[in-house]
Formats: sequence, C-alpha cells, structure tokens
Amino acid sequence: MAAPTRLLIVTDQRHDPDVISEALRQSRLDVEYLSAAGEQEFIAALERRPDAILARYQVGDFGALHALGLLHRLAPHTPFLVFDNDMNAAASEACVQLGAFAVIPADQTAQLVAALRRALQAPLEMHLVPLAADETPRNAPPCQPPDRAGFFFYRLRLTPDRALERIDGDCQAITGYTVQEFQADPALLLAVLNLGETDLAAPSASRRWAFRLRARNGSAFDVEHFTNVLPGESDQPAALEGLVRDVTAHLHTAATLQRSEANFRAAAEGSLDAFYILSGVLDEAGQIIDFVFAYANARAESTFYLSRERLLGQRIGELFPVLRAAGFLDRYAHVMQTGQPFEGEFFLPESGQIPGWYYQQVTPLEGGVFVVNRDITSRKLLEASLRRSGNMFRWFVARSIDGVMLADELGVLIAWNEAQEQITGLPRQEVIGRFAWDVIRRMLPPERARQGLGDDIQARLVEALRTGEGAWLNRLVETEVIRPDGSRRVIQEAYFPLRTDKGYMIGNIARDITERRRMEEAMSATAANLRAMLNNGSQAFVLLDRDGLIQAHNDIVIERARPLFGKAFQLGKPIYDVLPDAARIIFRDAFPRVLRGESHRQEMGLVADDDGTYWFRIDFTPVATEEGRIIGACISALDITEQRDAEKRRLDLVIEREKVQVLESFINDASHDFRTPISILKTTSYLLGKYSDQLSAHSIRLGGQLFTISPETLSALLHDIGEIAIGIQNQVGSLEAGSQRLERLVESLLEITRLEHQRQFALEPHSLNVLADGVVEMYRPLAVEQQITLHFSADGGLPVVLLDEEEFGRVIQNLLENALNFTPQGGQVTIRTYRQGNEAVLDVSDTGIGIAPADLPHIFERFYRADKARQTYSGGAGLGLSIARRIVEAHGGRIEVSSALGVGSAFRVLLPLGKG
Repeated sequence: MAAPTRLLIVTDQRHDPDVISEALRQSRLDVEYLSAAGEQEFIAALERRPDAILARYQVGDFGALHALGLLHRLAPHTPFLVFDNDMNAAASEACVQLGAFAVIPADQTAQLVAALRRALQAPLEMHLVPLAADETPRNAPPCQPPDRAGFFFYRLRLTPDRALERIDGDCQAITGYTVQEFQADPALLLAVLNLGETDLAAPSASRRWAFRLRARNGSAFDVEHFTNVLPGESDQPAALEGLVRDVTAHLHTAATLQRSEANFRAAAEGSLDAFYILSGVLDEAGQIIDFVFAYANARAESTFYLSRERLLGQRIGELFPVLRAAGFLDRYAHVMQTGQPFEGEFFLPESGQIPGWYYQQVTPLEGGVFVVNRDITSRKLLEASLRRSGNMFRWFVARSIDGVMLADELGVLIAWNEAQEQITGLPRQEVIGRFAWDVIRRMLPPERARQGLGDDIQARLVEALRTGEGAWLNRLVETEVIRPDGSRRVIQEAYFPLRTDKGYMIGNIARDITERRRMEEAMSATAANLRAMLNNGSQAFVLLDRDGLIQAHNDIVIERARPLFGKAFQLGKPIYDVLPDAARIIFRDAFPRVLRGESHRQEMGLVADDDGTYWFRIDFTPVATEEGRIIGACISALDITEQRDAEKRRLDLVIEREKVQVLESFINDASHDFRTPISILKTTSYLLGKYSDQLSAHSIRLGGQLFTISPETLSALLHDIGEIAIGIQNQVGSLEAGSQRLERLVESLLEITRLEHQRQFALEPHSLNVLADGVVEMYRPLAVEQQITLHFSADGGLPVVLLDEEEFGRVIQNLLENALNFTPQGGQVTIRTYRQGNEAVLDVSDTGIGIAPADLPHIFERFYRADKARQTYSGGAGLGLSIARRIVEAHGGRIEVSSALGVGSAFRVLLPLGKG
C-alpha cells in the first residue's frame, strides 16, 4: 500500500486546511497534512520532507516569496503552489519567476486540486523530487563510467580499510578536489558526498537521490547521486559503486521550462480569450472522428458553460453537436492533417449552448490542435449598432428641424439638410461642393460684410480645420443672415469640430429664432408694463419655477415684504433658502399642492429683527401654460399687519363689551336671585314683628283682665294666638327656603370659581352604575313628592370608568335635579347607562317642557337661562349645566343634549372607558 502524500499547508487562515482537505477528500487523494504559520514552523516542517507545499501569498510577516527563497536552499525539489485571492499580476509573476509550480485563486478549489495532481505526477526534471528507495529497481545494473564531462565515477571497497579502488571522470570540476586527494583520503570523498557510517553499514541495493553539493571553493552544484552495491562472498556487500552527475544546467533548464509553463498557464488563466487543447480521436482506419479536451483555461469554462472537470477528457463532438453540425470538427481535422493554421470569424445560433459571434485561431499540434477562441459578440453588436447609428444619424440630419451643415477636412461642404435650406433660402445643390466660408459670405448682411467679418470667419474656419481648436467653437451664438429674397432672419448657431483620421471636419447646427426674438421683445415690453403695474400696487409678487427657483418679482418684495422673504432674496435662488424658518414650513406644505393645481391661502405672523410682529396674507396660485401644464407658482403676499392690529383692537372691544354684557347679565340675574330671598326675609321679619306686637297686645289685655275674662273672650284669644303661631311657622319656612336658595347660589358661584382654577381631578376606577344608582335613590323622595316617575336602567356589563367620584356625582345630581325641576307632575324621568364603542354613556331624559331650538346652543353657558316659561320651574342662577360640562370635560369626556318643546329633553354624558 502506497504511503499517503505528505502535504504542507502554509497559512494563518484557520479554515484553509479544512477547505483544502475537504476538496482533496472528494478527489480521493490519500493525504497526510502538515501545517506552518511562520518561518520556524516552515523550516521544521521541511525536515519531514513534504511531497508538496501549498502556501498563502502572505502569512503574517512570512509569505510565499520568503518560503520560496528558503526552499531553494533547503529543499529545492519540492513542488511549491501558491493559492490566494488578493494577489495582483506582479505578485503572481514574481512567484512564478522564483519557481512556484502554479498560482491559483484560493476560492478555486477545483483548480487547486488539479494543479496539485499535476505537480505530484510531474517528472523529476520539473522539480527534482527525490526518489524513495523502493521506487528504484532492486536489480539495477552496475553503474558505468561517464563518457562525457559533468560526471565522475568511483568504487569504494567496503572492507574495514575503506580503500578507494577507482575514481575517474570530472570529479575535480565538480568537487574542487583532485583524484589523488580522494585516493589519499577516502573519508574526504565520503564527507563531500554526505555519506555517513550509517549509510555504509547497511546500504541499500540501489539508490538514486539528488542533493546540493558544496565544492571546495564554496560554490554549489545540483547533483544526482546513483549508488549500487556489489556483493562479495556469501552475498555480503563487498564494494560500493557510485556515479555523481552534475545536473545544475539541467535543473536550470527544467526550472526555465517550469517557469515558462507557469507563465503560459498564468497568462492562459488570466486571459480574456478561451484557450483549449484538443487531442484527435482516430478510428481503426486512422481517420479523425472527434477531438478530446486535453486542456482548457478558466475562460473556456464560461465559453462552454461547463467546468473544466466536465470538459477534460470529453469528446467535443458529443458535448456540443452544434459544433459538429457547423463544420468545426472538419476544420480542426484539416488543420491537424495539413499543418496549416486557420483563423476566422463565425456565428453560432442560439440553438446551442454557446450562441454568439466568435473569432477563432486554430494551430496544429502533435496529435491535436491548439484553439484560441475569442467572444466578439459585443464587438459585432457594437458594429451593428454603429451602422444603425450612422443610418440614424443620416436620417436625423435629413429630418432635423434644426439646420445642419458639415464641411470636410478641406472646408468643402458635404452636408446641407432641408432645414438649413429653409433657414437660409439657399438650396442644397447650390452649396454642396463649395467652400463653407464662401457660402457664409453670401449670407452676411452688407453692413457686416463691410466690417470684414467674412475674412475673419474664413480665418477661424481654416484654423479650426487645422487644429480642431478655437475659443468660438462649441459656443451658442446668435447672428443675423440675409436670404436671397432680401429678408433677414435671426439664427442661433454653434460650430463644433469632428476628429477624423485625416484631420478635422467642421459641423454647424442652426435654428431660426426670428419669431422667438420678436415674441421675446413683445414679452419684454409686456413684462415691463406688467412690472410697472405690479410695482404700483401694495402686494408683493414672486414667480417660481417647478423647482422652487425665483424667476421674477416686483419691487414690493424688497420694499414692504422683507420680513417674509428675507434679506438674502435674489433671482435664481431657491425660495426655501431665503425664507425664515416659520415661513419655510408653510411653503414646504403649500408648494407641492400648488404644483398639483391647487390654490391656497394662508395668513401668518413673523417676528422681525426689531421684535415687531408682521402679519401677511399669502396666496399660492398655479402658473400653467395654455395646454394646462403647470410650470410654476405665483406667490402674492399682502402686509396685513395694520389690518390685523385694527381687527385685534375691534375684537378686544367686542370681548370687553361681551364681558360688560356678561357682568350686567350676572348683576341683573344675581340681583334678581338675591332680591327674592331678601324680600322673603324682609317680609318674614315684618310679619314676625307684627305677630310679636299682637302677642304683646293680647298679653297686656290678658294681664289686665286676668280675673274678669269671659269664656267667649278666652276662646277668641286662644284662636287668635293659634293663627299667629301658624303664620309664624309659615314665615319661618319661607325664611328657611330663602336661606337655602341663597346658600345654593353662593355654592354655585364658589363651585364655578373653583372649577376655573382646578386643573386635574383624582381619577380612579369606579362603577358608573353604582354611582348613578346612589344619586337616583337620593332624589327618589323628591320625585315621589313631585309625583314624577323616576326610572333607572343600568347596563350590567358596563366596564369601570376613571372618575372623581365626588365631582362626577355632582354632574349626575345637576342633570337629575334639572330634569325633575322641568318635568311637570305626572311626567317621567329616566336614567340609563350603556356602552357605545369605547365610551360609557350616562343618559338622563325627561318628558318635561323641553328647550327651544334657539336656546340649545347656549344652555351650557354661565348664567344663561331660557325663556320665562322655563324659568318658572327653576330658581337657579344658570350655573348647573356649565358646572356639569366643566367637570365632564375634565374627565376627558363630552356632554350632548337634544330636546323638543313640549316633548322633553335628553342629556348624554360620554366618557372614555377605563382599564381597571
């Protein structure tokens, strides 16, 4: 069983050995792996005599070039392969020049395995791998004396005295020592040939190995050493014959060949052309029937859409029948048989795997052909495109709405299209073949011709034809020409040079802009009039294009709208660059809408540098063509600061008046509300005084007639006293009612004042059903007393609500009390709770007198009370509903009302549901 291949991998990439071993395992190579990541490890690994070396180009401070230098000194016959992805062409070439067998990209494991196989199978001349003892025939014939220079032969007797029986040949040229010196001291020869006592004690039958021999003068020779043992009596070794051959020149030649092959492979692998070698396949009659891929470079893989592993050893006719059908195999056979190379272009249809245009060179080789295949599809497509471009250019020149003129390298006109005829009035047949400057002179107005412009144009054209340069070239200019009919036209034109293999041609493109110039002049006059008109107004106008660049403006922008448009305002700038931050936000929102065809108006205030506030009314209006295409926007800005100030003063006055009206209303309502209980108190006080006087009078009469009073008088007196007591009791009740009313008024005023200053309530999860039920039970006696049916309907599945229990209880009380107050006897008040979406609803409805439609928008206002008919049901100050709304809004909810006169009212409180 053969020993495994010993492979040394020089790398500092941890994954490299795994990747390489996996690739070699799949290739079924039996490999023993060594590794090194530095110089010392590399030298130590060489002592184990690896069969091949795979090295990264750079391993820390140690790399392929350094390793190759050591290899020349320590093991020059070991094949060395470099694998890396980061090498440039110069680094790859340096590795090859120093003797690397191959340079392969690290990610191309298939190429690496194939190169390693070739290196291991290469002959001795490629890299001088020493032969092992078992690789040499054991019955080799005795060594023969050399018959030419570069050899020397010796025979050493293996007796204890170790005498040198024979030595001849070129030993002095190789070792520097003479035959006499070796004969006098055989140990010297053993030392020069690196033969130790161990080698002499148990020599093998036959050996061959190579090593570097150090000569007497210090020079070194690469030598091959052949030894053979001569048996003596009893087959015991009697003598050792040896042949030493100088192979330095041979190795140099082999290394050169190796480098040449490596250079070829490097060039082939890096080439953009496909290289492949085809070996002929012969039938029994010696006729070529097919070709087999013997070599293919990387580019061939992309040409044939197959890997080299799939190509090598396969017949091309079987892999690609399209090539056989197209006659390629016959062409290759002809080249191989005749020895005549072939080159040409051909097209392969898309029916095969390799469609497109190709340029091919076929060179004969011994037993096959060498093929260079270049994909020229892109070039062919480019040539076709250029042909189409030329046709399109001619078609474009003929159909162009611009005039086109072309003069050749001598200045002779060769192109003059139809548009040029229409512009100049000169037909093509009159100008073609004439010098361009002569034709241009014909078109010059007389006053320009008299100024010598014709000679100047001719000098410029001649200079441009000679050098292709001129400051006036490639510049758009406007000029005036005169036609044969005497009419004048304004044209816009440009001259440009065209480089050819003979020099320069001169082209000219011209456009008639006569009508445009007239329109521009008319528009300029119109614009001047419009500008004068706009500058006499009070509005600032700015015209923007679709990119927001300032195209035009009136003087008002600078004079009166500087706070809005800024000090950096000028034509050509983006409007966003000149606006203050506050205005920029509005413009970024409005400008895209204007470009979509929408008009927009916005009022805004700006604080100027003097800390004054300016107000502007800004109008954004689309600017469109007659076809309706929007080309920009017109922005008008009017300074309304004085108007806003006046409006503010007016609003302040209105607010003050409303405050006075509210105060007057409050004073009237409060005085009325306070007057009633005060009158009750005064009347009650007066009556109580009268009752006191009557009691005093009766007491006096009773005291004076205590013993003479008659039963009738006593009875009448007691009746009067009873009437007085009843009156006193009634007045005390009125006094209590008036006091309670005053107390409620004061509490309402205090409550509304407190709510104005209280920002937050203590909201906690509560059951709206439980809270409402408690209030209903509190007011149920009052409903019974007023003969009103009070009904409560609760939604049992209603979730908890975040509430301030005390404050929200006041809301329910106000609404319920309000319903009871405005519902006559026999009526009905209903309270319901239910869920509506994500809100809890408290509904308080009644069958009372209702609310007039005119009063509905105002019933939640402070001190507001409806018409007199409704007031008879309540003695309040109009604060209950205002208090209720303030509390509900503080809970994040809202209160709604619906009502109809004579039908009743319904108040709905909607609160967001809590999470508890």
